[in-house]
Amino acid sequence: DFSDYDTHAYTVDTGTPTLAVDIVDTALNTSDNVSQVTFTFSEAPQGFTAGDIVATGGTISALTATADPRIYTATFTATDGFTGQGSVAVAAGTYTDAAGNPGSGNADTVSIDNAVPLMVDQSFVYAENSTTGTAVATVVAKDASGITNFQFRWADNSLHATSQDGYFAINSAGQVTLTTAGAISSANDFETLANNRSYAVVATDGAGNTKIATITLN
Repeated sequence: DFSDYDTHAYTVDTGTPTLAVDIVDTALNTSDNVSQVTFTFSEAPQGFTAGDIVATGGTISALTATADPRIYTATFTATDGFTGQGSVAVAAGTYTDAAGNPGSGNADTVSIDNAVPLMVDQSFVYAENSTTGTAVATVVAKDASGITNFQFRWADNSLHATSQDGYFAINSAGQVTLTTAGAISSANDFETLANNRSYAVVATDGAGNTKIATITLN
């Protein structure tokens, strides 16, 4: 007689757990070269460690589980001097869910310019008694992301389009011109005063990185 029998219900989990990697910052440079990274799993991961994370253009540290067992955070630090696309990736199969199903991988990218512009001290010679607006120098700097601006740095470290003495102006292309104040000053008459003046100039690249150098005008 088979009228009496037991029934049992089983839950079978064969689904692949998923992961989303998010580098929080959209870009990194020399003044901000660190970003938080979040790892959001569809299920609490098993066996997920820092060794499962591959970073390009930087390093990963401080991998931490949050109060939500599906979410981990870590810190990405861009490599000094690196310019290009950084990334953080986790390969498929490096973790599982509680049922032992291997998880899928994921990655995210971030634009990095962690290098300052290349600029050295420079010296220029210009003619005595030059007139207002005369171009007396063109400061040169180079950077992979391009140079977007040049400015004079004053004694209080503030940046300006004119020198602190008011004698010279500099534009975003690095061209230095004589101002009206400079043209009428005794410094523009070499018989009156020695014409040898040095100024701190700051070059800024497309990522906001800066480099300072001294320019001398003779």
